Amino acid sequence: MFKRHLDAIRETMRTPACLRGRHAECPHLFGFGGGFNLSRLRPELGAGLCACDCHASCPVTDDERMVSWLASAPARTWHDSCTCPGAEAERTAWEQAGVDLTEDMWDIARKRQQARREAFNAAKAQAAGKSHEQIKEIYLAEMRARDQEIPAPEALNATVAAIGGNPLPSFLAVGRAAVDRVKFFRETHHL
Repeated sequence: MFKRHLDAIRETMRTPACLRGRHAECPHLFGFGGGFNLSRLRPELGAGLCACDCHASCPVTDDERMVSWLASAPARTWHDSCTCPGAEAERTAWEQAGVDLTEDMWDIARKRQQARREAFNAAKAQAAGKSHEQIKEIYLAEMRARDQEIPAPEALNATVAAIGGNPLPSFLAVGRAAVDRVKFFRETHHL
């Protein structure tokens, strides 16, 4: 029974190309996201790989970190080593979009999160007695000082409200952002 559930999960971890039987177009890349790196015993951002059997000869699947199809490979491993037919087009698309895979995605995400947290804390330390607009300007200055991307207006206002002591808008913004990410993934992967 457990194997049947694993097979069902595995079936959902296939790219649209493989699901449609167009294996020559499949980049082997299921998406960038999370997985569990068994060699480091930690969750890790990386390349989720299509679980279709057509990728059995790809060197990325032979990587020692790919103990099972539930694990993710480091994005750089996929970028440098994948020999699947659709991989080159996918690499080109990511490079044209400005994605730099030379640094570990886990480290990039951690550094961005730390910089945002520092900006938040610095703004919070200065927020006492300030209006929403004044806090917003302080936070924007802190984000710019750390070379961070300015969040979308809804997320920015929610963060400013949290700095001012009202966390509820932040929770709502996180939920909306999650829905937007799912929509983006579906659109970019033609689901």
